[in-house]
Amino acid sequence: MKGMLRVFGMVAVITIIMVTQSGCLVAAAAGAAGGTVAYMKGDVEAVVEGNVEQTFNATKAAMDELKMPLLATWSSAMEGHVEARVGTDNKATVNINGQSEKLSKVSIRVGTFGDQGLSQAILEKIKANLSKATTKTAMAGEQDRAESARKMLSYFEIFNSM
Repeated sequence: MKGMLRVFGMVAVITIIMVTQSGCLVAAAAGAAGGTVAYMKGDVEAVVEGNVEQTFNATKAAMDELKMPLLATWSSAMEGHVEARVGTDNKATVNINGQSEKLSKVSIRVGTFGDQGLSQAILEKIKANLSKATTKTAMAGEQDRAESARKMLSYFEIFNSM
């Protein structure tokens, strides 16, 4: 009888460990695959190219594009937070943490237990908006350089005409 109780106890402990550590298994599988996006315990996490301010603005735009009304937003130099309504009963939460001047870590959770598909869709919208912002910044830089070159040329022409 004692032997049966020991076996039952061991099976119970192993079952509890397997159930509570399933998020680690998913993280290990994602790490082994070499991807930059991880799905752990209901959260989609990724490091994106953009500082906190750029990522915060891209996140708010993503929620607007996905027709998710904003519930709460705040940001600082090193972190940001966006909450939006999903349907009637759920909310999407995006936490942003600055990793460097040009990188931010984004963590997305939809609902209580997470919705990987919708979280991934939000992440893709954020990345697309960051890409648009980067392109606009690069184009603005090109326009600034072109304007500076035109000014230098006009100063040179004025100087030569004297």
